[in-house]
Amino acid sequence: MTVSNVINGKYSKVSKKNIEKIQKIIEKYNYVPNSAARSLSSKSSKIIAIFLPSGDFDNPHNIQALNSITNIVKMRGYFLMIFTYVNREEIYANLRTWNVDGVICFAPLTRQDFELFEQIGIPTCLIDSYFKSPSMIHVGVEDYRGGYLAANYLAKCGHTQIGFASYHTSYDKILQNRLKGFQDACNQNGLTLQEENIFVADTNYKGGIEVANQIADHGLKVTAVFATEDEMAIGIIEGARLNGIDVPNQLSVIGFDNTPLCEYVTPKLTTIAQDIAQKGEIAAQRLIDLIENGSVTEPYTKIPVRIIERQSVINIKK
Repeated sequence: MTVSNVINGKYSKVSKKNIEKIQKIIEKYNYVPNSAARSLSSKSSKIIAIFLPSGDFDNPHNIQALNSITNIVKMRGYFLMIFTYVNREEIYANLRTWNVDGVICFAPLTRQDFELFEQIGIPTCLIDSYFKSPSMIHVGVEDYRGGYLAANYLAKCGHTQIGFASYHTSYDKILQNRLKGFQDACNQNGLTLQEENIFVADTNYKGGIEVANQIADHGLKVTAVFATEDEMAIGIIEGARLNGIDVPNQLSVIGFDNTPLCEYVTPKLTTIAQDIAQKGEIAAQRLIDLIENGSVTEPYTKIPVRIIERQSVINIKK
Protein backbone atom coordinates (compact mmCIF):
# COMPACT_ATOMS: atom_id res chain seq x y z
CA MET A 1 0.00 0.00 0.00
CA THR A 2 2.87 2.36 0.80
CA VAL A 3 4.49 1.74 -2.57
CA SER A 4 1.13 2.22 -4.32
CA ASN A 5 0.59 5.56 -2.55
CA VAL A 6 4.00 6.83 -3.70
CA ILE A 7 3.49 5.66 -7.30
CA ASN A 8 0.11 7.38 -7.42
CA GLY A 9 1.37 10.61 -5.83
CA LYS A 10 -0.55 10.20 -2.54
CA TYR A 11 2.29 11.55 -0.44
CA SER A 12 0.18 12.67 2.52
CA LYS A 13 -0.05 9.08 3.73
CA VAL A 14 3.69 8.33 3.51
CA SER A 15 6.68 9.66 5.41
CA LYS A 16 9.28 11.71 3.56
CA LYS A 17 11.92 9.08 4.31
CA ASN A 18 9.87 6.28 2.73
CA ILE A 19 8.97 8.44 -0.28
CA GLU A 20 12.64 9.03 -1.03
CA LYS A 21 13.50 5.36 -0.48
CA ILE A 22 10.77 4.11 -2.83
CA GLN A 23 11.56 6.69 -5.50
CA LYS A 24 15.22 5.64 -5.51
CA ILE A 25 14.19 2.00 -6.04
CA ILE A 26 11.83 3.03 -8.86
CA GLU A 27 14.65 4.95 -10.57
CA LYS A 28 17.18 2.14 -10.03
CA TYR A 29 15.01 -0.52 -11.68
CA ASN A 30 13.35 1.84 -14.19
CA TYR A 31 9.93 0.73 -12.97
CA VAL A 32 6.88 1.69 -15.04
CA PRO A 33 3.36 0.85 -13.76
CA ASN A 34 1.39 -1.59 -15.90
CA SER A 35 -1.64 0.41 -17.06
CA ALA A 36 -3.68 -2.68 -17.95
CA ALA A 37 -3.17 -4.20 -14.51
CA ARG A 38 -4.01 -0.91 -12.81
CA SER A 39 -7.16 -0.67 -14.91
CA LEU A 40 -8.31 -4.10 -13.77
CA SER A 41 -7.64 -3.46 -10.10
CA SER A 42 -9.08 0.06 -9.95
CA LYS A 43 -11.84 -0.44 -12.56
CA SER A 44 -10.61 2.80 -14.13
CA SER A 45 -8.65 2.79 -17.38
CA LYS A 46 -7.79 6.50 -17.39
CA ILE A 47 -8.69 6.39 -21.10
CA ILE A 48 -10.82 9.04 -22.82
CA ALA A 49 -12.30 7.92 -26.14
CA ILE A 50 -12.87 10.43 -28.93
CA PHE A 51 -15.30 9.59 -31.73
CA LEU A 52 -15.00 11.43 -35.05
CA PRO A 53 -17.25 10.87 -38.08
CA SER A 54 -15.35 9.00 -40.78
CA GLY A 55 -13.67 11.45 -43.15
CA ASP A 56 -13.51 14.29 -40.59
CA PHE A 57 -10.09 13.48 -39.17
CA ASP A 58 -8.31 15.97 -41.43
CA ASN A 59 -10.80 18.77 -40.82
CA PRO A 60 -8.78 21.84 -39.64
CA HIS A 61 -11.38 22.65 -36.97
CA ASN A 62 -11.21 19.12 -35.54
CA ILE A 63 -7.41 19.04 -35.57
CA GLN A 64 -7.25 22.30 -33.61
CA ALA A 65 -9.80 21.06 -31.07
CA LEU A 66 -7.98 17.72 -30.73
CA ASN A 67 -4.71 19.50 -29.91
CA SER A 68 -6.36 21.27 -26.99
CA ILE A 69 -8.13 18.13 -25.81
CA THR A 70 -4.86 16.18 -25.94
CA ASN A 71 -3.06 18.76 -23.78
CA ILE A 72 -5.76 18.79 -21.09
CA VAL A 73 -6.17 15.00 -21.04
CA LYS A 74 -2.42 14.55 -20.59
CA MET A 75 -2.23 17.25 -17.91
CA ARG A 76 -5.04 15.60 -15.94
CA GLY A 77 -3.30 12.19 -16.02
CA TYR A 78 -5.47 10.49 -18.67
CA PHE A 79 -4.83 8.88 -22.05
CA LEU A 80 -6.54 9.51 -25.37
CA MET A 81 -7.92 6.94 -27.81
CA ILE A 82 -9.31 8.21 -31.13
CA PHE A 83 -11.89 6.33 -33.20
CA THR A 84 -13.49 7.19 -36.52
CA TYR A 85 -16.92 5.78 -37.23
CA VAL A 86 -19.42 5.38 -40.04
CA ASN A 87 -22.43 4.29 -37.99
CA ARG A 88 -23.52 3.73 -34.40
CA GLU A 89 -22.78 -0.01 -34.64
CA GLU A 90 -19.09 0.88 -34.84
CA ILE A 91 -19.41 3.19 -31.83
CA TYR A 92 -21.14 0.45 -29.83
CA ALA A 93 -18.58 -2.21 -30.83
CA ASN A 94 -15.65 -0.03 -29.77
CA LEU A 95 -17.23 0.88 -26.44
CA ARG A 96 -17.86 -2.80 -25.72
CA THR A 97 -14.27 -3.70 -26.67
CA TRP A 98 -12.45 -0.99 -24.73
CA ASN A 99 -12.83 -0.05 -21.09
CA VAL A 100 -12.95 3.75 -21.30
CA ASP A 101 -13.71 6.20 -18.51
CA GLY A 102 -15.31 8.83 -20.72
CA VAL A 103 -16.27 9.79 -24.26
CA ILE A 104 -15.97 12.95 -26.36
CA CYS A 105 -17.99 12.88 -29.57
CA PHE A 106 -17.83 15.38 -32.41
CA ALA A 107 -20.99 16.21 -34.37
CA PRO A 108 -22.78 15.44 -36.59
CA LEU A 109 -24.82 12.92 -34.63
CA THR A 110 -28.11 11.29 -35.49
CA ARG A 111 -30.77 10.92 -32.82
CA GLN A 112 -30.03 7.18 -32.77
CA ASP A 113 -26.32 7.88 -32.08
CA PHE A 114 -27.28 10.24 -29.28
CA GLU A 115 -29.66 7.72 -27.73
CA LEU A 116 -26.91 5.10 -27.85
CA PHE A 117 -24.62 7.27 -25.71
CA GLU A 118 -27.47 7.84 -23.27
CA GLN A 119 -28.12 4.11 -22.95
CA ILE A 120 -24.47 3.14 -22.45
CA GLY A 121 -24.18 5.51 -19.49
CA ILE A 122 -20.47 6.35 -19.84
CA PRO A 123 -19.65 10.00 -18.95
CA THR A 124 -19.98 11.79 -22.29
CA CYS A 125 -19.27 15.21 -23.78
CA LEU A 126 -20.89 16.18 -27.08
CA ILE A 127 -19.15 18.84 -29.18
CA ASP A 128 -21.33 20.92 -31.53
CA SER A 129 -24.46 18.88 -30.93
CA TYR A 130 -27.99 20.15 -30.36
CA PHE A 131 -29.23 16.94 -28.75
CA LYS A 132 -29.81 17.70 -25.07
CA SER A 133 -29.43 15.39 -22.09
CA PRO A 134 -28.97 16.35 -18.41
CA SER A 135 -26.56 13.43 -18.02
CA MET A 136 -24.17 14.71 -20.70
CA ILE A 137 -21.92 17.73 -21.19
CA HIS A 138 -22.50 19.91 -24.25
CA VAL A 139 -19.97 22.35 -25.72
CA GLY A 140 -20.77 24.35 -28.84
CA VAL A 141 -20.70 27.83 -30.37
CA GLU A 142 -23.18 30.62 -31.08
CA ASP A 143 -24.16 29.26 -34.50
CA TYR A 144 -27.19 31.50 -34.97
CA ARG A 145 -25.19 34.61 -34.03
CA GLY A 146 -22.41 33.57 -36.40
CA GLY A 147 -24.79 33.46 -39.36
CA TYR A 148 -26.35 36.74 -38.26
CA LEU A 149 -22.98 38.49 -37.99
CA ALA A 150 -21.94 37.29 -41.46
CA ALA A 151 -25.04 38.62 -43.27
CA ASN A 152 -25.11 41.84 -41.25
CA TYR A 153 -21.45 42.50 -42.03
CA LEU A 154 -21.94 41.92 -45.76
CA ALA A 155 -25.01 44.21 -45.74
CA LYS A 156 -23.08 46.97 -43.95
CA CYS A 157 -20.42 46.66 -46.64
CA GLY A 158 -23.07 47.50 -49.24
CA HIS A 159 -23.79 44.02 -50.61
CA THR A 160 -27.43 43.46 -51.53
CA GLN A 161 -27.13 40.26 -53.58
CA ILE A 162 -25.57 37.80 -51.16
CA GLY A 163 -25.34 34.01 -51.09
CA PHE A 164 -25.18 31.26 -48.48
CA ALA A 165 -23.03 28.17 -49.06
CA SER A 166 -23.24 25.00 -47.00
CA TYR A 167 -24.19 21.34 -46.94
CA HIS A 168 -27.87 20.29 -46.87
CA THR A 169 -29.11 22.27 -43.87
CA SER A 170 -31.97 19.84 -43.25
CA TYR A 171 -29.41 17.26 -42.06
CA ASP A 172 -27.66 19.38 -39.46
CA LYS A 173 -29.00 21.62 -36.66
CA ILE A 174 -25.72 23.57 -36.62
CA LEU A 175 -26.15 24.60 -40.25
CA GLN A 176 -29.86 25.26 -39.74
CA ASN A 177 -29.04 27.77 -37.00
CA ARG A 178 -26.37 29.48 -39.08
CA LEU A 179 -28.81 29.77 -41.99
CA LYS A 180 -31.57 31.11 -39.71
CA GLY A 181 -29.25 33.78 -38.31
CA PHE A 182 -28.14 34.69 -41.83
CA GLN A 183 -31.72 34.99 -43.08
CA ASP A 184 -32.82 37.09 -40.09
CA ALA A 185 -29.96 39.53 -40.60
CA CYS A 186 -30.84 39.79 -44.30
CA ASN A 187 -34.45 40.59 -43.42
CA GLN A 188 -33.45 43.20 -40.84
CA ASN A 189 -31.30 44.91 -43.47
CA GLY A 190 -34.12 44.95 -46.02
CA LEU A 191 -32.64 42.09 -48.05
CA THR A 192 -33.99 38.72 -49.13
CA LEU A 193 -31.89 35.59 -49.38
CA GLN A 194 -33.11 34.16 -52.68
CA GLU A 195 -33.51 30.37 -52.90
CA GLU A 196 -31.29 30.33 -56.00
CA ASN A 197 -28.52 31.97 -53.94
CA ILE A 198 -28.38 29.11 -51.42
CA PHE A 199 -25.56 26.93 -52.76
CA VAL A 200 -25.30 23.31 -51.60
CA ALA A 201 -22.07 21.30 -51.57
CA ASP A 202 -19.77 19.49 -49.14
CA THR A 203 -18.30 21.91 -46.59
CA ASN A 204 -14.71 21.30 -47.65
CA TYR A 205 -12.23 22.63 -50.21
CA LYS A 206 -13.65 20.65 -53.16
CA GLY A 207 -17.15 21.66 -52.15
CA GLY A 208 -16.06 25.31 -52.22
CA ILE A 209 -14.75 24.96 -55.76
CA GLU A 210 -18.09 23.41 -56.72
CA VAL A 211 -19.93 26.40 -55.22
CA ALA A 212 -17.73 28.82 -57.18
CA ASN A 213 -18.60 26.90 -60.35
CA GLN A 214 -22.32 27.22 -59.50
CA ILE A 215 -21.90 30.97 -58.94
CA ALA A 216 -20.08 31.36 -62.27
CA ASP A 217 -22.70 29.25 -64.07
CA HIS A 218 -25.46 31.49 -62.65
CA GLY A 219 -23.79 34.52 -64.22
CA LEU A 220 -22.32 35.96 -60.99
CA LYS A 221 -25.69 37.11 -59.62
CA VAL A 222 -24.22 37.54 -56.12
CA THR A 223 -21.51 39.96 -55.06
CA ALA A 224 -20.76 38.16 -51.79
CA VAL A 225 -21.13 34.68 -50.32
CA PHE A 226 -20.94 33.24 -46.79
CA ALA A 227 -19.57 29.71 -46.39
CA THR A 228 -20.29 27.88 -43.14
CA GLU A 229 -16.74 26.54 -42.90
CA ASP A 230 -13.35 28.13 -43.66
CA GLU A 231 -12.15 25.25 -45.80
CA MET A 232 -15.20 25.66 -48.03
CA ALA A 233 -14.67 29.43 -48.22
CA ILE A 234 -11.06 28.89 -49.31
CA GLY A 235 -12.29 26.49 -52.00
CA ILE A 236 -14.68 29.21 -53.22
CA ILE A 237 -11.76 31.65 -53.52
CA GLU A 238 -9.78 29.14 -55.59
CA GLY A 239 -12.81 28.18 -57.67
CA ALA A 240 -13.52 31.85 -58.35
CA ARG A 241 -9.94 32.30 -59.57
CA LEU A 242 -10.29 29.30 -61.90
CA ASN A 243 -13.46 30.87 -63.32
CA GLY A 244 -11.80 34.25 -63.85
CA ILE A 245 -13.66 35.89 -60.97
CA ASP A 246 -11.69 38.36 -58.86
CA VAL A 247 -11.97 38.01 -55.07
CA PRO A 248 -12.89 40.38 -53.48
CA ASN A 249 -13.48 42.92 -56.27
CA GLN A 250 -16.13 40.84 -58.06
CA LEU A 251 -17.01 38.35 -55.32
CA SER A 252 -16.53 38.84 -51.58
CA VAL A 253 -16.15 35.71 -49.45
CA ILE A 254 -16.57 35.20 -45.70
CA GLY A 255 -15.99 31.94 -43.80
CA PHE A 256 -16.64 30.44 -40.38
CA ASP A 257 -14.21 29.13 -37.70
CA ASN A 258 -11.02 31.23 -38.07
CA THR A 259 -8.72 28.25 -38.55
CA PRO A 260 -5.02 28.94 -39.32
CA LEU A 261 -5.76 28.37 -43.03
CA CYS A 262 -7.37 31.83 -43.15
CA GLU A 263 -3.93 33.44 -43.00
CA TYR A 264 -2.42 31.23 -45.73
CA VAL A 265 -4.82 31.98 -48.58
CA THR A 266 -4.70 35.00 -50.91
CA PRO A 267 -6.59 37.17 -50.24
CA LYS A 268 -6.56 36.41 -46.51
CA LEU A 269 -9.97 35.19 -45.42
CA THR A 270 -12.44 37.31 -43.47
CA THR A 271 -14.29 34.93 -41.18
CA ILE A 272 -16.57 34.39 -38.19
CA ALA A 273 -14.17 33.39 -35.44
CA GLN A 274 -14.79 30.92 -32.68
CA ASP A 275 -12.21 29.95 -30.05
CA ILE A 276 -11.70 26.35 -31.11
CA ALA A 277 -8.88 25.77 -28.64
CA GLN A 278 -11.06 26.97 -25.77
CA LYS A 279 -13.87 24.69 -26.92
CA GLY A 280 -11.56 21.66 -26.80
CA GLU A 281 -10.17 22.66 -23.41
CA ILE A 282 -13.64 23.10 -21.87
CA ALA A 283 -14.83 19.78 -23.31
CA ALA A 284 -11.89 17.86 -21.84
CA GLN A 285 -11.88 19.65 -18.47
CA ARG A 286 -15.62 19.28 -17.91
CA LEU A 287 -15.64 15.63 -18.97
CA ILE A 288 -12.86 14.72 -16.54
CA ASP A 289 -14.61 16.69 -13.79
CA LEU A 290 -17.73 14.63 -14.52
CA ILE A 291 -15.73 11.37 -14.39
CA GLU A 292 -14.07 12.26 -11.11
CA ASN A 293 -16.90 14.08 -9.32
CA GLY A 294 -20.05 12.61 -10.81
CA SER A 295 -21.41 16.02 -11.86
CA VAL A 296 -20.41 19.45 -13.21
CA THR A 297 -21.77 22.91 -12.45
CA GLU A 298 -22.00 23.99 -16.13
CA PRO A 299 -23.10 21.12 -18.41
CA TYR A 300 -24.03 23.46 -21.30
CA THR A 301 -21.50 25.90 -22.79
CA LYS A 302 -21.73 28.16 -25.85
CA ILE A 303 -18.49 29.71 -27.10
CA PRO A 304 -19.03 33.30 -28.37
CA VAL A 305 -18.21 34.28 -31.96
CA ARG A 306 -16.94 37.47 -33.57
CA ILE A 307 -15.88 38.78 -37.00
CA ILE A 308 -12.22 38.80 -37.99
CA GLU A 309 -11.78 41.28 -40.87
CA ARG A 310 -9.08 40.50 -43.40
CA GLN A 311 -8.98 40.94 -47.17
CA SER A 312 -11.64 38.73 -48.79
CA VAL A 313 -14.59 41.13 -48.35
CA ILE A 314 -14.73 44.51 -50.06
CA ASN A 315 -16.84 47.46 -48.94
CA ILE A 316 -18.66 48.50 -52.10
CA LYS A 317 -20.16 51.56 -50.39
CA LYS A 318 -16.80 53.33 -50.55
